[in-house]
Amino acid sequence: MEKYESTLIKNGFLLTMTGEGVGSIVDGAVAVEGQDIVAVGKTDDIVKEYGSAEHVIDAKGKAVLPGFVDGHIHTGLSLARGLAQDVPEIEWMLKTMAPYTKFLTPEQSIVGSRVGVLEALKAGTTTFGEIGANMGSVADKVFILAGVRANLANTINQIGSESRPDPKKLYIFFEDIGEKKFKEGVELIEKYDGAGEGRITGILSPHGADMMNKELLLAVKEKAKELGKLAHIHVAQGGREELQMKMRYGMTTIKYLDSIGYLDDQLIAAHCHQTTDDEVALIAERGVRYASCPASIGGIDGITPPLGLFIESGGKYATIGSDQAPGNGHHNMLVEIKVAALMNKTRHRDPTVLPAWKTLRLATIEGAHAIGLGDK
Repeated sequence: MEKYESTLIKNGFLLTMTGEGVGSIVDGAVAVEGQDIVAVGKTDDIVKEYGSAEHVIDAKGKAVLPGFVDGHIHTGLSLARGLAQDVPEIEWMLKTMAPYTKFLTPEQSIVGSRVGVLEALKAGTTTFGEIGANMGSVADKVFILAGVRANLANTINQIGSESRPDPKKLYIFFEDIGEKKFKEGVELIEKYDGAGEGRITGILSPHGADMMNKELLLAVKEKAKELGKLAHIHVAQGGREELQMKMRYGMTTIKYLDSIGYLDDQLIAAHCHQTTDDEVALIAERGVRYASCPASIGGIDGITPPLGLFIESGGKYATIGSDQAPGNGHHNMLVEIKVAALMNKTRHRDPTVLPAWKTLRLATIEGAHAIGLGDK
């Protein structure tokens, strides 16, 4: 792909996301130098200073808007697109995903990430909230080369190949596995935070409260605080997790996390659909950053994630994610924001819930703030 020192996009209908709405500018222009946007405004004004740009794009009749933010995504699973659908939720991870993923090599996962990122880019996504395994290699071989921005974390858990023989029995935790993954998570930040000319950010990711003991969960939170980083975790993601939490702790995930002081604005909580309305209000009150994946969860669990309710409850930070392709079937944020709006309108029986302007903000500027990249 040809690179230019300076680019001018002119005569477009700009949606800048400034202010509380979409910040529209009719007949607007954007000036870019290197990888930085240096000026935005009316075409006549911007052309006066940046009209001699090396590359000029005439956007007449077109909309120009920020790149989308996919706040929760696992691109490495893209080669399994559509292979985990139409099954009971409690069987999804162990009976449809596990038989495949145990044979997935790191090299194949890299190929999957390339496919996922390419699809997302084609639909306008430029920022990824990616958590998974081997994120260092993914950063080197996919995200940095693609020129996109990514918030990356290696997932930390105590789960091994013998941990989950039966989804209706308690998972078996292996502390040595947890220690190894915790170390890898910290090392990822040390090596890659700020890589790719500042486009790569490293954070920590405790996989889920059902996949590690309390000691490791708290150790990850404390480390994230020490490093000044967010923690990205799966929360209340269906009946399988709910069963594990009730067998182990006698309470729901939300109540457990709150009891150990985990719910705060340092936390990005993905999914949160196996919750009561009061629990959604609680995570909003605690300042938790919510990553909602409506199409994925609608397909896997048959549940509408409570994005609209979270916002109505005063939630400050929210983002939308496409999650994974095996169940969701895509990494297209245009599809995802439409599904988010439609599902939440039907959940509330209210067509005014999540209007178009709001979903667009959730997929851009508000999504960036939710994953800690609002200043980027």
